[in-house]
Amino acid sequence: MGWSGNASNNFNTDKASDAFDGDASTIWSTGAYQEPGMFFQVDLGAVRAFYAIDFECSITSDVPASLDVYLWQSGEPSSPVRTNVAGFPHTTIEFATPQVARYIRLVIAQKKSLWWCIDELRVRK
Repeated sequence: MGWSGNASNNFNTDKASDAFDGDASTIWSTGAYQEPGMFFQVDLGAVRAFYAIDFECSITSDVPASLDVYLWQSGEPSSPVRTNVAGFPHTTIEFATPQVARYIRLVIAQKKSLWWCIDELRVRK
């Protein structure tokens, strides 16, 4: 796959890469309550075109309260392409036109007194 990732918070031995390793039994989680600015980021390894971002959280209480979504090709992101996206056990963020990006950053926009987890994250063409 060639993806890599990082996050602002990681619980114990959880790694961002656990969220895109193809194994739903490994998850990434924050180990901390959701706070605005907390993020999960993926480097897709190359610029790719896609129409959707999907991710699951099997611990239904640990879905994000609200997310901002950033996509960019190099450097740092400027502004979110989506704001205040509500999280669900299966969250799909769809785009009407193809998004062309190398990096994806999901950023917590709303405080929640529970952790945040991602079992698996995918992009769809």
